[in-house]
Amino acid sequence: MLFSLNDFSLSLTILKYFLMLLSYHNYDKFDIIKHMDDKLIKALEMLKETMNNDPRIIALNKIEDELNKNEEVMLLSYKKDIECLHLEDALKAFKDDSEEVRQAQRKLYLAKLELDTHPLVKRYNKAYIEVRKMYEKINKTIFNDFSSHKCSEFDD
Repeated sequence: MLFSLNDFSLSLTILKYFLMLLSYHNYDKFDIIKHMDDKLIKALEMLKETMNNDPRIIALNKIEDELNKNEEVMLLSYKKDIECLHLEDALKAFKDDSEEVRQAQRKLYLAKLELDTHPLVKRYNKAYIEVRKMYEKINKTIFNDFSSHKCSEFDD
């Protein structure tokens, strides 16, 4: 990895405090760009580089490429999309609780199940969960201080 965990944490901390600064001022989006100093830009570049080199993201991208090249997965995805369109058509033409809608829902369910149980799709979903956890941790680190502030009209 190009950067240590400390560099990554520093990048997140700099970004977090920059966002806090912006939240206390009424900058428009063009002011934000003007106030981004070299330190913040470097921290953001470091964050991007670190994330691009993260093994979880690399693995997810590799599996995604495999998915896009796999004809069986593409066919299953196409079948699922067709069944989705059939359900939309049934919902337009019939009542929600009609037999036609129920049959279309069942066919969509089966097509989606067949797609989701394909080994390559299962690998992708597992890898995606790991990347999503990483993104959630980053979001929590950056935006945690913002979540405690509420607008008065939304206070409980």
